[in-house]
Amino acid sequence: MGLFGHKLIVLGAFAAAIVSAAAMADAGWTDFEGTIPDDAISGGLENEHALPVCRVEIEGKMHPGKVHVFMCHFAFDGAEYLSDEFEVLTKAESDIEVWSALAVTDEADVVRSDNNTDETLQFPVCRAAWKDGLHPGKLEGAKCHFGYGGRELVAETYEVLQLVASE
Repeated sequence: MGLFGHKLIVLGAFAAAIVSAAAMADAGWTDFEGTIPDDAISGGLENEHALPVCRVEIEGKMHPGKVHVFMCHFAFDGAEYLSDEFEVLTKAESDIEVWSALAVTDEADVVRSDNNTDETLQFPVCRAAWKDGLHPGKLEGAKCHFGYGGRELVAETYEVLQLVASE
């Protein structure tokens, strides 16, 4: 059973061969200016609506989350917070998104919330199933933390985002 008595769905892993055979790609972060960019990366779905990946700076760290109703919803300090000032994760048309349930957090192609060389300031982007949705968040302490219903939820079963350049 997951948090609050709800069952978490186990997410299937993508083929690791896709990741190892492709070259690394660079994720980009674009300021939100009222519309979601066409090249935004969707981190999941809720009620059949895409949830693009976003990030917000709090206390010197970039925290990834999800865009819902033109706000970035992110987990921080045990709660879900919303911000109308955020960036959206984008990719080149030729890049391939791979959401993997494999333990890949030390791989170079894992998308992180910040390109800072200090890894304590980075959070890998993850997503986890909750109720009828799939919610992007941040990987912290080998668990995916995401905002939902005003709370910070923590999932032990999750996928991590990798972005690779197609050959």
